[in-house]
Amino acid sequence: MILYHFTTLPALFRTGEPITTGRHNLAVQWPDGIMPTSDAFPYMRPAVWLTNAPEPGCADAPGDCVRICVKIPTTDHRLVPYRKAFPKMLAKANRETGKQVTLQQFFEDRPRDFLQKASAAWWLYYDWVTLGKIIGCEIIDGRRPWWLVVAA
Repeated sequence: MILYHFTTLPALFRTGEPITTGRHNLAVQWPDGIMPTSDAFPYMRPAVWLTNAPEPGCADAPGDCVRICVKIPTTDHRLVPYRKAFPKMLAKANRETGKQVTLQQFFEDRPRDFLQKASAAWWLYYDWVTLGKIIGCEIIDGRRPWWLVVAA
């Protein structure tokens, strides 16, 4: 299965320095591949966020968005659709905080079709995405992704 991971140039190069133009070797910048993180949701197992949508764009400035293309077998048990992973994350958060937040409450400030789109497009990979799974990396024009649009 072909999936995409999006990041920004500063995150890719892990530096506060300006990024110079020219070619860069991803293996030098991320020698172990893409690291799992739990930054997006504190009650989740660290994972690499992936999408099947090649053009969602980035939240930062145009020209600052990096698309990394990966190939992961659908049989890999570490690859989990968001629609299966998120209810477990929410249940864990509810247990640990003593709250009872529903899926609808969690997404109430998002567009009505947010959960449907996220469930169709997002995947979590519960391990490092090693260099052998990365098949492409390019800078793309950053546009505000649909998942950052707040409901009116």
